[in-house]
Amino acid sequence: MKKLLICLLICLPLWNSVRAQTDTAYVTEAAMVQARVMADAYLHEEYDRFIDFMHPRLTDMLGGRDTLVKMFRKTTAQGIKTTRMEILRVKGVMANDTSVQCVLDQEQEMMMFGTEYITKGNLIGISYDKGIHWYFINVATNSIEELQKLFPELIGDLPVKPQDGPRFKKN
Repeated sequence: MKKLLICLLICLPLWNSVRAQTDTAYVTEAAMVQARVMADAYLHEEYDRFIDFMHPRLTDMLGGRDTLVKMFRKTTAQGIKTTRMEILRVKGVMANDTSVQCVLDQEQEMMMFGTEYITKGNLIGISYDKGIHWYFINVATNSIEELQKLFPELIGDLPVKPQDGPRFKKN
């Protein structure tokens, strides 16, 4: 009995460590896959599917689903089009009482009125169901403190960096 107790005391922390690594790997992969699906939807002008991945509060703040679809279509019709959106990596996976969160590095190429631009920045991924379904928030030029005013549940230690650019694409 004493040997069993000692074994449990030694093995339990190891099991929790392995499980935590597996959980982190799972949520990292899920965030990456879903962010890439979202990017693909935007590139193929499937705006309804793209909006499914936007944080619902952001969708509401921007006027709702129909307004966003019209805005995206109008922007494209005016000569502004994203030609490449690449999700590069997931970093800073963290959790609080209500969500799992992470930061994703992204790079975009855009065509605006015949000129190509490149931007590099971050998305914040947030999951309210332990990493199964993810919503994304584009950091753009905001700091984490500015984003927390709109999304108070964001963890202040997320390694967010405001986006560079845009800069001209050199051919």
